[in-house]
Amino acid sequence: MDSNDTEQTRLTDLLGELSERDAHLEPPAPVQRAVMARWAARQTGTPLPADAAVWLGSRGQSTWTRVWLGLAGAAAALLLVDWGLNRSVERKTPQASEIHGVSPSVAVEPSVAPVEVATRTEPVTTGEETPAIGRPNAKPDTISARAAPADVEPFVRLLPMTDQELAGIRLARVRMRGQAAQTLGLDLRMPAPGADGFVEADVLLGEDGLARAIRFVR
Repeated sequence: MDSNDTEQTRLTDLLGELSERDAHLEPPAPVQRAVMARWAARQTGTPLPADAAVWLGSRGQSTWTRVWLGLAGAAAALLLVDWGLNRSVERKTPQASEIHGVSPSVAVEPSVAPVEVATRTEPVTTGEETPAIGRPNAKPDTISARAAPADVEPFVRLLPMTDQELAGIRLARVRMRGQAAQTLGLDLRMPAPGADGFVEADVLLGEDGLARAIRFVR
């Protein structure tokens, strides 16, 4: 079932709930009699009775009927607005990824799979970099790390870093699924996943717990 069918089904259910909730509501008896008199007058072609004309406008439509229709339409509109707000909240609420071993936790995109983290306390120094934002064809900027082994890639920046933030940077070793790296746009630098589908990477964490840069371990 596609989204259109789902929305149509939801709308039908809402209208059904509205119908059940207002089933006990009825217009006043004079209004009912006036409407039935108008119907009979149209069928027989006879003039509208005087008492019915009091309740009916010049176009033959009951004023109370218009009021009841307006109230029903307003109630339906409120239900639709409430339904729309609920759908909006469901779409905007991210599915939090669980990260173990880091406090505070690393913020990741909703589509990134959970990763296993082992924190490391070795200091990391970074060099100057030029933001790649706004340059679609540019390669991601890299950050050099002190004492980086030969079997690891240079750091790829994920968020901007200031000189003041470098003093509180922490290094964490994580294991993440290959699909998560593709979601971050790092599939070109990612090594081949292991038999379990995971790859190892080092992540630079700021004092706020957000990942500033990442490099893959080969």
